Amino acid sequence: VYLPAGTYKLTDKLTVDSYVTIQGDGDRATVLHQSATDKDGIYGLDTSRVTIRDLALTGPGSGTGSGVHLEITVNPATTYVHMSNVTVSDFGANGVDVENPIVSVFDRVIAQTNGATGIYFHGQVGGAGGTSCVLNACYGNGNGATGIYLFNMVYCQLNACAVDNNVTGYLFEACYGVTVSGSGAEANTGTALKIDGGWCVGVHGIFVYDNHTIGVH
Repeated sequence: VYLPAGTYKLTDKLTVDSYVTIQGDGDRATVLHQSATDKDGIYGLDTSRVTIRDLALTGPGSGTGSGVHLEITVNPATTYVHMSNVTVSDFGANGVDVENPIVSVFDRVIAQTNGATGIYFHGQVGGAGGTSCVLNACYGNGNGATGIYLFNMVYCQLNACAVDNNVTGYLFEACYGVTVSGSGAEANTGTALKIDGGWCVGVHGIFVYDNHTIGVH
């Protein structure tokens, strides 16, 4: 689905199915603006091989909607997602919210000024974990809760990422085999990087600066 440069007003969620690519002309050119406070921007249920690239999603500035929301009911996981050159901002809930992502790649995804978490990947509570995801040069900035939050995620890599001006910068909860390297966390009002439980979480070459409570917890 090709969306040429322009601003597109949404009054409901844009539902994406498996094996679909949503292609814009750049995140300063193709803008999807969600006007409804209780709707997501792009939504998928039990999807596989969804690609979103070269566009921006903007929200109404409040409410309960997330920018990109991929969840599961029947399928065990959300598989083979690829997002690149996407900016998500001003949604009332999360910028990017993916349930049980597996073998997925996120390149230069910017999530800023959302009400809750910028980028949120989560396995199932008490169940299977999301697996084998990579975040390259992703940015969580000015979100109301956490910049990048991984819950019950395994075998994941964060490279050259940054989290600034959030409450918590990075939060890795009940994760294992996760590494963050060559990344930064600046000017968060709470903790820069928090590891809550889990095993084999590696932190290498992180720059922690001007955070207002704890650097690494």
